[in-house]
Amino acid sequence: GAEDSVETGNASRWSARMQGITQHCDKLDQSLLNPAALAQSLNCYQDKLIFSKLTQSAIVTGATALLGLPQLSIAQKQMVEPGTSKNDYFSVPPHLHAKPDGKFVHIDGVRSAAADNPDSDRSRFMIFVQRTVILATAYKTTGELRYAQKAAEAVRLWFLDKDQHMRPHARFAQMQPGQAGAANFTAIVEFRHIWPLLDAIRMLASAHIFSTNDLAGLQKWFATFRADWMAGKAGPAAAAAKNNIATYHDLVIAAIAAFIGDTATFANVIGQAPARLHAQVEPYGAQPVELMRKRPLHYSLFNLQAWVGLATLGRSAGIDLWQATGSDHRSIPWAIRFAYLNRQLLADYEQASARFDQRLSLLLWSVPANAGDYHVLSDLPPLAEKFGRINLDDGVPPLLPVLAVKSALLSKAG
Repeated sequence: GAEDSVETGNASRWSARMQGITQHCDKLDQSLLNPAALAQSLNCYQDKLIFSKLTQSAIVTGATALLGLPQLSIAQKQMVEPGTSKNDYFSVPPHLHAKPDGKFVHIDGVRSAAADNPDSDRSRFMIFVQRTVILATAYKTTGELRYAQKAAEAVRLWFLDKDQHMRPHARFAQMQPGQAGAANFTAIVEFRHIWPLLDAIRMLASAHIFSTNDLAGLQKWFATFRADWMAGKAGPAAAAAKNNIATYHDLVIAAIAAFIGDTATFANVIGQAPARLHAQVEPYGAQPVELMRKRPLHYSLFNLQAWVGLATLGRSAGIDLWQATGSDHRSIPWAIRFAYLNRQLLADYEQASARFDQRLSLLLWSVPANAGDYHVLSDLPPLAEKFGRINLDDGVPPLLPVLAVKSALLSKAG
């Protein structure tokens, strides 16, 4: 039933048929998704919130210490980049360095001091997310409303407050100073922790701590953020990237789609993920694009952390990326195995071997035992017993290292 212009050529005919099959499969996935359940279910922490006495004590201790701290907002920054306002998220690329002549240069693998300025929006947002997750999880494990109230206050201030809120866009993230407005497609990586933050908001909603207007405002904020990102050039460019940028783009977009109950976008992103996985991962697990970087092990693990997130997110809704395997040994477990076995051959391993070992151990812990190709990890012992050095820069959601201590994988942990 296609038009003559489609049917006249083999390439256009087969392309149209494959697109039709893909769209049909997406619609089947959509029909199986419940928008309300998708919006309300935890999709980052889900089955990981099994508290031992050790983890409960650590979470409650951390949350109690946060109760007396002042709240954070994006409008608290001291310096505002020309062309932006205090409510706009602004950060510089992590590898951007200022030259003596006032110009800038990107140096792959060398992080600039400006990227980690404690007054930057990047630092402030990561701290805000971490605190909110800790407080929400403390409420989840204890039922004490004081933790939920503190976290909800933080969420309202960041997203809903008339004067202090962050404007819902990423136009000035990872932006070279003096070039405000030229949106950078790498900016989406700055917001990789939106998906654990949305779980924290769901935990707080279960405490009935938000009003109906609050919840509607939060859904509107995230829907607007996603729409603004995809409406410009940066969103499509990120989606078309060949490396971790695209994986984190998918994770953020799918997480937001889940939160607002957008089954069509969710099914589309997760449904196309296996094709992206096979494009990024070679047989037996190598990630060639990440391996070309000056920090090949870091970026291989950074991308894998995003893939673990996507697979966890998909499984929470019944679309199982953990089963995205094949006879050519391209899968998340195979990619983890490759990084594990070849870590000492990669240029950056010796610079931070303990930190890399902990990141690899956390990735091993994150793979469910019923994942496809899980057997290729079963003979790999964990390389670390504690996860104290892992931080949010590595793409790891807040609290996962603490929650991992409950696992038998780390039975010797103190």
